[in-house]
Amino acid sequence: MFKAFIGYHLEEQRRNAKYLRREATKYQRLIKLIFCVIMMLVLWNIPAEYFGMSDLTVVEQRTISVFCFATIMWILEPVPAWNTSVTAIVILLFCVSDSALWCMKDGYTPETLGVLLSHKKIMACFADPIIMLFIGGFILAIGATKSGLDVKLARVLLKPFGTKSENVLLGFLLVTGLFSMFLSNTATAAMMLTFLAPVLKSLPANG
Repeated sequence: MFKAFIGYHLEEQRRNAKYLRREATKYQRLIKLIFCVIMMLVLWNIPAEYFGMSDLTVVEQRTISVFCFATIMWILEPVPAWNTSVTAIVILLFCVSDSALWCMKDGYTPETLGVLLSHKKIMACFADPIIMLFIGGFILAIGATKSGLDVKLARVLLKPFGTKSENVLLGFLLVTGLFSMFLSNTATAAMMLTFLAPVLKSLPANG
């Protein structure tokens, strides 16, 4: 029925092009993910002599491979960055911790295997104070955005600096420096996230 409308074929072409772009992006991400996994497996299984470090244990080699895997994943971004972070922690938990799978520990002498990481210390990464601080900052930012408080705060604090990009940047630097005199640098950064987005949206495109 809708095909009878004038211009429907243009909308259909737009939808088809959008679908093709989405499919192409999906395959690109899949290729990047496969590449990252292959790189990790290569570093995981190659002889330790290739690393150029003497007495490299199995745990140390696995940790290096997971580190390289996470780094390449963050660079190529086949999945969101937080997915990579959680995946790296899970791999370490099941492969190099004292609660690792039996197949990851059996068949090695203590000298070859090395010192296994504490699973409690690995799980403690999820509750690191810095992470909790940033989570609190993000929650405050969401609450301020929902209530409209972020726009009001940005308008009041940056009003003396006008609307030019360079002046607004100077205002951000001064306000951040003022807050960092009384708060930690990390807490200041988390707090500044609250009214950063509305200011950037309100700036003119030509600066």
